[in-house]
Amino acid sequence: MLSHVTDKLKRFKISKKAIQNILEQHDLDYLLANIKIVEENASRGRVKNPSAYLMKAIQNDYRPTKLVQPINENPIAQKSKEESIFFENKKRLEQQIASLPMKTQMDCKKNFKVYLNNNPFFKKILETKGIQNEIIQHQWLRFM
Repeated sequence: MLSHVTDKLKRFKISKKAIQNILEQHDLDYLLANIKIVEENASRGRVKNPSAYLMKAIQNDYRPTKLVQPINENPIAQKSKEESIFFENKKRLEQQIASLPMKTQMDCKKNFKVYLNNNPFFKKILETKGIQNEIIQHQWLRFM
């Protein structure tokens, strides 16, 4: 299988050094899936420079995202990973919001309250649970 992937990369005129780096960084299934996407798009005439497109596909992972959880994935570990990513993103967003000028922050909060009041579900939560409610806070992050 390794020689199959190597041959495909060579057909795209990828240098030996680049092939070596690619093989060190990515597993064969990942590479084959991205190569297949590039081949399909190239055969449809959607790609002007297949070699460059392949390098971008490998770099950015052009495989379609899966909506179904892999069977062998531990649901508890997956949830923990998702929560960790969520909290990292939340912290990063809060830092970005805090770095905005105070007037901009106030304008955002004002617009957010208008947004909440235009949605009966969120309006009710805001009225009964307050701005610190987890659902409202989650919406704030999505809003921003």
